[in-house]
Amino acid sequence: MHLVEVYANSSGVKLDKNPVEPYYKFAPLPEKYITINPSSGMESKNYDHYGLVMDFLMPFFEKMGISFVQLGLPKDPYLPGCIDFRYLELEQSNYVVKNALMHLGNDSVMGHVAGKYGTPTCILFGPTYANVCKPYYHTENSIFIESHRNGNRASHSRSENPKTINLINPEDVASAVLKILNIDEEIKYKSIHIGKDFSNPVVEIIPDFDVAGGYKGFPFVVRMDLHFNEENLARILNSRKAGIITNKPININLLRALKQNVAFIDYEVDSAKSCDIEFVKFLNKEFSLIDGGKRISLYKVSCRDSAEDVGDLKLLLFDYEPLKLKEKIEQPPEIRYKRLRTNSPLLSKGEEYASDWHWKHSYPLEDGESFTPTNPEQDFLSFINNFYIYEVK
Repeated sequence: MHLVEVYANSSGVKLDKNPVEPYYKFAPLPEKYITINPSSGMESKNYDHYGLVMDFLMPFFEKMGISFVQLGLPKDPYLPGCIDFRYLELEQSNYVVKNALMHLGNDSVMGHVAGKYGTPTCILFGPTYANVCKPYYHTENSIFIESHRNGNRASHSRSENPKTINLINPEDVASAVLKILNIDEEIKYKSIHIGKDFSNPVVEIIPDFDVAGGYKGFPFVVRMDLHFNEENLARILNSRKAGIITNKPININLLRALKQNVAFIDYEVDSAKSCDIEFVKFLNKEFSLIDGGKRISLYKVSCRDSAEDVGDLKLLLFDYEPLKLKEKIEQPPEIRYKRLRTNSPLLSKGEEYASDWHWKHSYPLEDGESFTPTNPEQDFLSFINNFYIYEVK
């Protein structure tokens, strides 16, 4: 039974087959467009891969003069490539949805509004069931896509980790949009692996060049473990906040002076012998804070779990932060020598790379794409959560 029917039965209300339409107010409209609302009242309902869906649809939409219009709230993340209508009042958003070719989004109020206006909808479901939560009023050509949840029941939880809605492949969403719009084209992408951090971009910088002011708004991580250059590190920290990964102690005067722009420090060591305990003592003193009575550390000491003297390292760090072990990452099935994209590039001398492995083998990104190696190494697999891996049919 649909939730609307449950509520109606509980309150003794008879459902009208043709209820009054939601109120709307005029808003300026593009000529041809679909609306997209990537937000909702529950984070677990928010699909993170609309960017890929738009990438797949853009070639067809550009030929047909169709635009993407983003609805929602000003605080919602902006989807690049959309006409930004996040600032509209609800009644104006209703007007935009009423006149759209179709509406694409999560299980949220705008999907129900679109359905009542007779606007075709494509709605995605993860933590809720489509048959009880889909728009009660909808057109016959609307499509509701529900996550397989790996065979599990819907959680109905406000937060999920990982989110079940992200198990929906973006090519399935794009294909549904084309079907609703009667566009006889095929999406030629097949998803192999979507990393859980693919939609959370982080720019990693090897400090072997003078970084310009690009990538504004992106979190930065300086890879001092790949090229140790304190002068360039200082330049970066003087201009923006950044995390640091290092396998050597960094000048404490530099860190102390630019402390406000250090997001975190990951001190990677190979053994107890290579661990500079005085540097750890400094980090423990300067990069720990008390927030609401709780101690928060902005640093960690980490090593591979294959290190021979893990026990000695743990003992050495007994009075400080517990040692963080980097476990060996297993290779996901079917990724060997497939195409990949990443929203978290590794920068070196002005070039972008998909991972440490690509950088070490001099394979920069070309048109935002690269490839997986035939025999993936840990340098590559350590980035696996940042990758979208796919094949083209």
